[in-house]
Amino acid sequence: MTLKDIWEWCFHWSNITHVANAYRQDIWVSFHTNDLLFKKASLEAVMTVDANKPSAKISGDLERVSNTSWVKITPGTVHRQNRNSKSEKVTIVSVSSLDRAHAAATKVTGQVLLLNYEIQQNFSYILTRKGDFLQQKYGSNNLFEDYLGKVHKP
Repeated sequence: MTLKDIWEWCFHWSNITHVANAYRQDIWVSFHTNDLLFKKASLEAVMTVDANKPSAKISGDLERVSNTSWVKITPGTVHRQNRNSKSEKVTIVSVSSLDRAHAAATKVTGQVLLLNYEIQQNFSYILTRKGDFLQQKYGSNNLFEDYLGKVHKP
């Protein structure tokens, strides 16, 4: 092993992040370095039948403040993102079929699942069926396997 190989092994960071969609519908994902801002928002309380626990859903319009775009990821698929920096932020929005037709690179309307979450270098993530954003198990060949070894299917 050469000195260059050792340097790369110790200090090289991967500029690729994968996002796997195990959520029940299409999602729109934005990778950005600056925060995205809410233009309008509403908070809706929903009572779940199974656990009888209250949960909250945030809906609204997001306005782009950095040079970014939205990527659609369908259920059961994975998006490979070539990163621009070691530290970036991700925003994930779930939109209705009507809103999907009107989505543009500068504005997405729908349920905000994740807003301005900072992701680090050399990690990949899964959006689970319940809407949780989990780190993918490092080194796994299955991009739907989380860090605890659970495989998430849409």
